Amino acid sequence: MARKRKKLIDRIIDKILGTEKYAEELGLKEKKAMELDVPLTKKISSRVRGKKWYDIDYEKPTTAEGLEKAWEKSRFMKRQKAEREMISDVLKEDNKLYNHILRLAKKGSERHKNMLKNIKAYVAQGVDIDTAVRKAYSGANISYAMKRQKQAEAAGDTELAGHFKRMRGHALAKTKEGQQISYTKSPPPPPPERSPSFAAIARIAGKGPQLKIFQVLIFIIAAICSIVIPPMFGIPSRTFLAIGFIFVGIYNMFPSERSVMREIGVGERISAAGAGTLTAKAFFKLGAFVYILWDFFLLNRILGLVFGFIFYFNLPLRYKTSQPYNMILGWIRLGLGFFLAYQIALTFSGPLFWPLGLLAGAFFIALPTHIADPEGGVVTINLGSKATKGLQFVERTLFSLVMLAALITFLGTMGMGLTNINWNDISVLLYFSVWLFSIASGISAGPEGRPVIGVVMIILSLFIFSTTYTGYVGTSIFGVFWPQVQGFGEVYLSPLGDIWAQAQSSLSDTWLIMTNPQQYYLLQQQKEQATKTVIMTGGTPLSIELTKSELQPSLIGILEPSEPTIGIMELHNKGDFTSGEIDLDIWSTWVNSTTLEETPIGKIINLECSSAFAPFGSSIDSPISGDPANCQWTGDTYPTEMRSVTYLLEPGPDPWSYLFTDCLDNSVDPPMDCSCFTPACSVGNTTYKYGGMSVKVNANLTYEYIVNVSIPIEVMNFGVYLNKLQTREIVLHDLTSEYTGGPIKATLWTPKQPARTDIPFLVVASIYNNGQGELLKIEEFEITVYGKDTISGVNVLGSTFRTSSPQASAIPDGCGAAVADGNGNWIITCSNTYIGDIVEPGEWKRVSFYITPSATIEEQKTTQIIGRAEYTYRKTTSQQLQMANAPPQ
Repeated sequence: MARKRKKLIDRIIDKILGTEKYAEELGLKEKKAMELDVPLTKKISSRVRGKKWYDIDYEKPTTAEGLEKAWEKSRFMKRQKAEREMISDVLKEDNKLYNHILRLAKKGSERHKNMLKNIKAYVAQGVDIDTAVRKAYSGANISYAMKRQKQAEAAGDTELAGHFKRMRGHALAKTKEGQQISYTKSPPPPPPERSPSFAAIARIAGKGPQLKIFQVLIFIIAAICSIVIPPMFGIPSRTFLAIGFIFVGIYNMFPSERSVMREIGVGERISAAGAGTLTAKAFFKLGAFVYILWDFFLLNRILGLVFGFIFYFNLPLRYKTSQPYNMILGWIRLGLGFFLAYQIALTFSGPLFWPLGLLAGAFFIALPTHIADPEGGVVTINLGSKATKGLQFVERTLFSLVMLAALITFLGTMGMGLTNINWNDISVLLYFSVWLFSIASGISAGPEGRPVIGVVMIILSLFIFSTTYTGYVGTSIFGVFWPQVQGFGEVYLSPLGDIWAQAQSSLSDTWLIMTNPQQYYLLQQQKEQATKTVIMTGGTPLSIELTKSELQPSLIGILEPSEPTIGIMELHNKGDFTSGEIDLDIWSTWVNSTTLEETPIGKIINLECSSAFAPFGSSIDSPISGDPANCQWTGDTYPTEMRSVTYLLEPGPDPWSYLFTDCLDNSVDPPMDCSCFTPACSVGNTTYKYGGMSVKVNANLTYEYIVNVSIPIEVMNFGVYLNKLQTREIVLHDLTSEYTGGPIKATLWTPKQPARTDIPFLVVASIYNNGQGELLKIEEFEITVYGKDTISGVNVLGSTFRTSSPQASAIPDGCGAAVADGNGNWIITCSNTYIGDIVEPGEWKRVSFYITPSATIEEQKTTQIIGRAEYTYRKTTSQQLQMANAPPQ
């Protein structure tokens, strides 16, 4: 019995002390020397030298039961000491999750103590501290929550199951709070320096009511400025913008969704008060956007569209069960998309209203989607579920139907059908290109991506169709200022149009040389003959020039119909030749800023046409409103001579000027519907019917002018020609002579000279429009070939001059046969007076003929060809003013 008890004591002491290391520390080297009759508690206490923390105190420790209890308690004390050593670590400043576990472990949580053990085990395996913390926390909490969730579901307790379901999400969210996660053993690098964020500034400024009041005060000041400042610059007060700023201020007074959610503990649901607060905040956000958006649309449609897109993409598409306010905003997002599509249709207006409006609306078909609350911190969107697939099918079907309607309306607008599409119309090609790309990308994209693609297509359409429908798009962007912008572009950007025309010509030539080289070389030869400069160039492109054209209203740049507007014009002959009859037509038009159509309006009166010496020019005022006034000078206008014109612009009897609106309170008619329509009306405010629009004063300058040109022709005997060619005494060369008389260039071209007496010699004469106006007609282009004793005959080959409409098989009849004048000279007379054959800038007329040299030439002789053309030319110019909104009142 004694031996058995001694073995039991040894075993208990070993279990209490653990190892020889602890035994040495406690001074128990001779365990067998212990007296068995002494209570075990005293024997141990006498050896531990004051280490009371695992002292054992039982009433009957000598019994087997007492010894077992003593061993159990000592094991617990030993484990508690190890745990205290383990959790005596310091808080880690850069790991929020570790600090969270450590605090709960110190409070006695067994689960969090196990987490600390697992963390140390992971670190011992070489895992960095941040990764170890996340792994330990996720493994403990998620497995625990999942186990308890299954138990609650088995018991039928749905509320408790939901609690542990949210607990899993909370655990995953906590694992994401670790900072600077690094999968290396090396210590994490120091955090980078960051510029102060808004949150940091808010902390410095002080959170809470002070910051909220400061934010609200800023938006109140912005609202006041929106009312007060714009009238200082002639702009109406932005009332809707001010209301929007006030809504923004109220919106900022509410707590944010994040702060509301932060107050919710693990497993708790958002309260009814919290949900109501967030719903009210959503409505104030909606009100702010609506008022600001509407004000931008009143100011400028394009600016409103830009802000509308920002508002649209700021609204949610998906919503959770616990977020009813997001569901409301999701449906408002759909309605806003259709409103933006309508505004886009108004931007293009005209024939593209419905086609592009429906095309834009199709992209905004994105129905709000319900998603479940997050499970385990993860929002699961099951793309393969029947509900999701059904919603996608509905969206794509609606998208396809609206796109088909857009195509049908476009074809109907253009007067076409699916079977008779005019592919030669550039508008049709552009729209089909946009439509095909839109439907392909829209069907393949999801509800989130489709509106983004729609915005890209809208911007692309804006640039594409702005070239075809300039007036609609320009008016939408610049409003009433579009005529001024267009006038600036015509003056300063027209050189870019010339560059583009040259580029198009180069591309056309490249395509022609690839498809038909012979035709290309033929056209180039003809053009070279008409324009090539080799020798004997001269003249000036100036002729009758409009050196001054001014409108002098009472206000600079503003047409005030109730006050006189004086016009002044000056004409100078700056060319080398004397001008014949000059006609100047002046008339005024109203410009529709949307369609760019011009409608005759107003009258030109008190017209005076004079010269620098005497008022001999005849003048005719506008007989009725919109008809042109006319100045005519029938005499010659010599070089450097000047003509002058003055006139008065009158509104005329049409509804140019007065509309009466905004009746006073004593009027019998409601506002905006007054019965007073005379200038003497005392109960209404007068505005102009065409207020803010553009009025143009146009002038057509038509005059007669001349140009002449000459070229020498050297003719050599055939034998002499061959001898000199063999001895290299002559060099064959093309010869071109040109002379510019005003905007018209006359050219004579010959092939290799000198000519030989044995074969006919080709000559090409041409008239080239080198100006920016229209060559209305060529009364006479007389070509004289001086050939006494040199030329024996002249034969016309063909020409492009016309005096009447040519038949399909007729030879152009603008040039007659060469006629001998009896002095050995030959004369060819051409004219181009057909009204339907106006020579536009860059075009020309030409005639080719053969010269037969005289066979009696023994050595060589030189003769001459002279060409002289009389023509009528027309230039157009205009001045533009903006109509005042209202007369002085």
